[in-house]
Amino acid sequence: MIFLFILFSLQNGFTQLNYCEVFGEDWVKAEKYEKENRVWMEPLFKKNQIPYPIGISVIFPELIRYSSLRDKMEISLLKTLYVNLGEDYANFSIGEFQMKPSFAEIIRSELTGNYRGKIMFRKIGEYDNIKDFRKSIVKDLENPEIQAVYLIAFIKICERKFKISR
Repeated sequence: MIFLFILFSLQNGFTQLNYCEVFGEDWVKAEKYEKENRVWMEPLFKKNQIPYPIGISVIFPELIRYSSLRDKMEISLLKTLYVNLGEDYANFSIGEFQMKPSFAEIIRSELTGNYRGKIMFRKIGEYDNIKDFRKSIVKDLENPEIQAVYLIAFIKICERKFKISR
């Protein structure tokens, strides 16, 4: 239904929203983060044949939503629940790019077996126990550079599964 409204609006010349105005200070913070971190993000995407505009377009909405203070307060308890009890008890967004542990688990499982790319994560069987595996995921998701690697892996998996070519 919303798609039809947007299509109707565009066809009938309705003005588009100015998202910078809509999101205000959150938009400004997201733009600042992108500018400050482009120095490492852009080469990482390029190295993995991901156009920078595609990579940043996936994470920019999450940068708008991200609040580091709120994240720190909420995440402490959720990390403990996830590590000890799994995603059924706590499947929360973490870090600047707001990725969920369940997403990271799926990416890791998809990269085993028939994936021959450069991106590699340790497999679940390489850990002494499930808690150590979950701790490693939380640690990954607290690092924006590793979150970017998960994003690249996700794009590569989508390209392979849906036979997308650029």
